[in-house]
Amino acid sequence: MKQFTIDTPIQPERHFHIPFQEAINESWELLQAGNPYTILFPPASGKSSLIQNLHHFVMNNSNDTAIFLDFKSFSRTDFSTTEKFNASLKSLLLNQARNISDHLYNFVYKAKLETIEDLFEFFADLTKIEGKKYYLLIDDADKHCRQDSFSSFLGLILHSMEISKSRVITSFTNIVISASKKINGFKPFERILTSSEYFKTWDSTTIQKDYIEANEETIGQYLQDYATAIEFELDSKTIEQLIDETSGKLISINKMLRFYDEKVRIYKQKKIITPEEMQHAAGYALISAPY
Repeated sequence: MKQFTIDTPIQPERHFHIPFQEAINESWELLQAGNPYTILFPPASGKSSLIQNLHHFVMNNSNDTAIFLDFKSFSRTDFSTTEKFNASLKSLLLNQARNISDHLYNFVYKAKLETIEDLFEFFADLTKIEGKKYYLLIDDADKHCRQDSFSSFLGLILHSMEISKSRVITSFTNIVISASKKINGFKPFERILTSSEYFKTWDSTTIQKDYIEANEETIGQYLQDYATAIEFELDSKTIEQLIDETSGKLISINKMLRFYDEKVRIYKQKKIITPEEMQHAAGYALISAPY
């Protein structure tokens, strides 16, 4: 039986989730357009799945190369110095290169990555390999990175992308980052960007009211799918109340339903979840774990 998750990557076979598969085509179009952007979705909503699917799409449906960096394996000490950051980054790149080509793997393996200058030269040379377009896809940077090292890393890439427009060097064709908070408010990006519009954001979380209006139908379907799976009924008032109690935040909905799900499985003889019972679940969720 599927469960609700608030702290692990979405696994469609194990977790209730809102599918974002339809966003793949738009993601690919934006990637090809050459303007860096972010995929911005609420926590535990499937953003990591989307950027992973985008990576597979690029590798399987084009002649281009997408390098996927997942920062969730990084510890705080990995960002304490440039040297430690570069060493951990090289490990990520080696794991990616191993699945792309032997030539790329050997190039990364032999690379000297000790200073910012080394990293700049490395990326300039990397994107010359095999005459392809290279895209950089980053996940979980907003959760696991210390700002100074990551700021230098990201600034270097964006700077090299700007320089490459004059054909002085080669660089990544584009970069996309998945995050659960507005990327333009994240300090490493503020150091680099001169315009708040430099990164296109698919903004679902900045204004709660807009988020509810834009997603009420989707969330309603999400809840109905859950009710069907457990053979219970959720009436429209219960759904409205749930959205109101959580301000439409998916992580809050999952937190509440995870608690309630434990209760309804005990009382399988009941066939309807009332607004009053959902109110009780909401109160318990607010007390037991902060949003």
